[in-house]
Amino acid sequence: MLAASLLACLMSLPAHAGVVRAPVEVGRLPLPPYLSVADPADGAQIARILRAASASPTAVAVLDSVAQAAEIRGRPVVIEAVTMRESGTYNLDWGILSLRRPSLNGTPRANIATLIHELQHLLQTELTLPSDLLETELEAYVVDFRVSRELKDKPKRGSYDARAQAKFKEGLEPFLGFLRKQYPEDAQLHKTRSRNYENRLRADLKMSSAALERLKSARTSRKRVLEQMRGVGHSNGELTAYRQDVIAPLDAAIRAMSRVIEWAKKDIAILASPKTRAQARAYARSVIRRARAFQKIFSRG
Repeated sequence: MLAASLLACLMSLPAHAGVVRAPVEVGRLPLPPYLSVADPADGAQIARILRAASASPTAVAVLDSVAQAAEIRGRPVVIEAVTMRESGTYNLDWGILSLRRPSLNGTPRANIATLIHELQHLLQTELTLPSDLLETELEAYVVDFRVSRELKDKPKRGSYDARAQAKFKEGLEPFLGFLRKQYPEDAQLHKTRSRNYENRLRADLKMSSAALERLKSARTSRKRVLEQMRGVGHSNGELTAYRQDVIAPLDAAIRAMSRVIEWAKKDIAILASPKTRAQARAYARSVIRRARAFQKIFSRG
């Protein structure tokens, strides 16, 4: 959890300073008020994806739920298109959905399952769940596969999606094994001891706290250097460069590590409370049950 969360925090940048509360006209295709696109140039393609998604009952249901969630939150979901390895991500720290730009430039139907997968992660944030839970990924993949099946969309041979779907057809347990390899930092609650999960989180919290103290110590040392540079007469340009190149990255790392610690504390609190732990376990059982039922359908083609 520590390395993956810190990397995600460091690499995630706010892509949109404001939000759009009313539909945005993109040619003849309006964007709904529950979505806000960071780059208006991407709006037309997002709108085409949404129009194509109307052919999938599962996609429509997820989008309706997202609209309701946005209404309750009082703000739309911000979507950005970036160059990245993954097809899509939903960042828990920023609450921003990212889609891979090369994929976005493809056919709208090819992006529907990915968009719905990530929006399902957004809906999961409305629940009281640990942040690194394997069942949340399983639920998002099942929704993803449902959409693909409803649209009769076949993934490209040899692609990640093709491998994932092939593993799911083998059975739920083989697919869970596949997910564990893809998300090694995630823990499974179904048929596992939550105490082991809590102990792992506490160990991560201890390491993260120690790392934060090291970062703060390093920043204090670098600040001393900056003050010494200022005292002996370094130019403003040199001072600015040192501050930006040496101190600013430490500040970013401190903020990122602080968020890792915050998430760990929230997760520990969820598992430490009998009520919220029971709710999380009930969610995990529900996901497994629904996934197992759909897998039998999906395996038949």
